[in-house]
Amino acid sequence: MTTGADEPVEDFRRRTARLRRHRTSRRLVQAFFDISGEGPVESLVVDDILRAAGMSRGTFYRHFPTMDAFLDHVAFAVGARLNVEMHGWDATCPDAAERLGRRLTYQVQRSSTDPVCAALLLRLLARDGSVGRQAAAHSLADFRQAVESGRFRVPDATLAADLGHGLLTAILRRTVRDGFDEIRMRDSRLVFFRAFGVADNDLDALADAEGPPLPTTPLRVEVVALCSDLADTGTGSD
Repeated sequence: MTTGADEPVEDFRRRTARLRRHRTSRRLVQAFFDISGEGPVESLVVDDILRAAGMSRGTFYRHFPTMDAFLDHVAFAVGARLNVEMHGWDATCPDAAERLGRRLTYQVQRSSTDPVCAALLLRLLARDGSVGRQAAAHSLADFRQAVESGRFRVPDATLAADLGHGLLTAILRRTVRDGFDEIRMRDSRLVFFRAFGVADNDLDALADAEGPPLPTTPLRVEVVALCSDLADTGTGSD
């Protein structure tokens, strides 16, 4: 039984443990980004990160059971950060079809500014088929709205959403390989909207709708900070 006198001590212990988790997560994720080069992120091993972070194997495994779990944690943070950034302007766009096109552009353009973040996003897409569950729910809701409004002429909104995630993966993979190009991105939006039966007289206007300006803070900086917060909540694998 905990008495009133014990509560400040327990609060202090919890705060201390939380701060320790934050610091450890930040150091590990920062070390991961520091040593990630042009090769596949999966080629790194735990010892590479520990040497860069100056930490022990025991410290790593107290937080992550495997290297794959660590990579999933950081990949989740990349997707979560993109969702946070898109949320601010997403709600100001009343057209579901246009929102989907802008979101497609933003995810490709923002993640492609950092090859490591892009590789992690591709890992997340391969694992979950979307940029996180929350993003998948928003995307499906927009596909349903676009179908119900007649903007998208397809028989099944769920299948259309799956196809949309597949197109995002293919476009991002090509962008990582060849670099971001606005003309090619517009062509990608055109293909995206044609695939869902958008009327010919609406195609150009939708394809011309670009994403919002990118933030000035590098994506990996935001991801490192978010990983620190996620370490406290235990989030990062779903």
